[in-house]
Amino acid sequence: MNLTGDKTINNNSNDCPISTLVNGNMEGTVIVVNTNNQASDQRSTNVSKACENACKCGNTVQGEVNSVKVSDNHVNVNPGLLAGCSSLNELTLLIYSDHTTQVIGNFLKDLHLCFDLKGVAERMKLPLAARAVQDPFTKAWLSAEYYKFGTYENFRTQVTQLLWNDQKQSSIRCKIFQDKFDRNGEETLAAHYLRYVNLATNLYPPLSEYDLLRALTAHYPYEVQKCMISANLKSNQEALTLLGKLQVMD
Repeated sequence: MNLTGDKTINNNSNDCPISTLVNGNMEGTVIVVNTNNQASDQRSTNVSKACENACKCGNTVQGEVNSVKVSDNHVNVNPGLLAGCSSLNELTLLIYSDHTTQVIGNFLKDLHLCFDLKGVAERMKLPLAARAVQDPFTKAWLSAEYYKFGTYENFRTQVTQLLWNDQKQSSIRCKIFQDKFDRNGEETLAAHYLRYVNLATNLYPPLSEYDLLRALTAHYPYEVQKCMISANLKSNQEALTLLGKLQVMD
């Protein structure tokens, strides 16, 4: 058969694309179009446009499925997650870097407040929280459990159970009642006091302010203890004010 002019053959089936042989007696051009590939390309184009439109909204970003990857014992959040979204570009994440010195409850409270202030969408809280965890022990646990959490609230519950269990709280109580201030260290009198106040914040059952004040007074050298007792302190704020004054006089 002689073909003259330009012809287009549509392949509507799901089989392999049509193969066309052209010999010397055929003129013109034969174009084989696989409509299935066109539809796939069109869908890809639509998805790309939808993502571009979503990123124009300050509180909308790409889905977390393509943004969070687990490898080498840690969770990677794609930096492109925040691209094109001005409100999240301005978000500075808190960092959880050391589970031995940081209280997980305080970190989670601060992180939750940060999310609220920036209006972070619920589905983005979990990947962003994973990005904020830098402590090696917690990061290794997170890489193993990440896809089991499902929600940010489940992550909060399980990481608290891991890092703020009864054993951990008992250890904190021992430190509060037994540790001593190191005069040769870098901490100031007030900084030492405040560190233990923060450790005690999430204890359950909680320590009363009076009990905490008495326990921390015993941390200091005799002359400092004498000043604190003589001042008849009633609150942590009063103790911090007095310790600041004593530091200046020292």
